Amino acid sequence: MSTYDEQRELRRYLWEQFPYLCTARELEVYKANLGKQKAVGAEPQGQAIFRRMFGDWERADVAAELALGFDRFTDQVLERLTHEHRDLFFVHRCGQCGRIARTPRACMCQWCGHEWYEHRERQDRIAARAIEQAKEAL
Repeated sequence: MSTYDEQRELRRYLWEQFPYLCTARELEVYKANLGKQKAVGAEPQGQAIFRRMFGDWERADVAAELALGFDRFTDQVLERLTHEHRDLFFVHRCGQCGRIARTPRACMCQWCGHEWYEHRERQDRIAARAIEQAKEAL
């Protein structure tokens, strides 16, 4: 098991669980960065394929967004979401250790092993309502 890093987990949680709260521009930069990561070590022809599939990470506007690194870019997206979508960006945490759960519907903490399956129905309603409100608001 890896060491818990709050900011790293928050970044992961954003891209895995709430990409629909991101702007088209933010998603474009995210996708281009993903292609850049996949292209590491690839031959020039392979890099060209990744650029076509994911977007050109060297294009001036995308490169400018990534100039300070992908983590900094993601932190800016998180900051925007917490200000603009405070009621929609639902961070599900373990009731015992307070760490971020893997998903909004998780019932077991990957960090401390605490389980809360007995609250699954209530939790599913809360998560479903939050996700539905988020989609309606956009």
